[in-house]
Amino acid sequence: MSQLNINALPNEILYRIFQKLLPQDLKTAVLVCRSWRVIGEDPRLWARALVTIYSNDFDKLTVHRFQLLKEVNVTCTGFWHKHEDCHWTEYGMRELFKVIQEIPSVRRIVVPKCLKRISTVEPELLVSVLNRLEELCVGQGDRAGVEQLSAIIMTSAIGESRLKRLTLLGRDPVHDDRLVEENFGMPSMRLRLPY
Repeated sequence: MSQLNINALPNEILYRIFQKLLPQDLKTAVLVCRSWRVIGEDPRLWARALVTIYSNDFDKLTVHRFQLLKEVNVTCTGFWHKHEDCHWTEYGMRELFKVIQEIPSVRRIVVPKCLKRISTVEPELLVSVLNRLEELCVGQGDRAGVEQLSAIIMTSAIGESRLKRLTLLGRDPVHDDRLVEENFGMPSMRLRLPY
């Protein structure tokens, strides 16, 4: 009885196996050997991955495998930080949105605590990205930040916006839902994100 080596499988079969893997398992599989890496780097396999961007490491979105990415989670600090401060610079947030603009498949962005930083992005760039989104989840900022975001979203709504849901991630669900409805005229959905 002869043994079959997994590398003897056709690339199409390996690709189908890789389609069944969760992103964290796929991340491990591409490290096994060169042939698995070539197959595993296909952007279609990574489209459902959630990529978390820590302050100013947005360059990881330029990796070929993420060119069909649908969702980006922007966090203010690395997992080792426990304080509430946002470490994104104005430059970093602008550069992040420039990179996201180059990935037309992104449909959802989660920004838990950086509402003030989003307001520093040039309105044309922000509207360009927002027009492609189906959902935007932002941390609850001050009233001025919400009003500025409201004006930008209303401007984008004049164009061909796909935005269907805006979520304010705050500590007062009733107030946040009412604020979204009043300012944006779209449904709100609560998300539980760690603070």
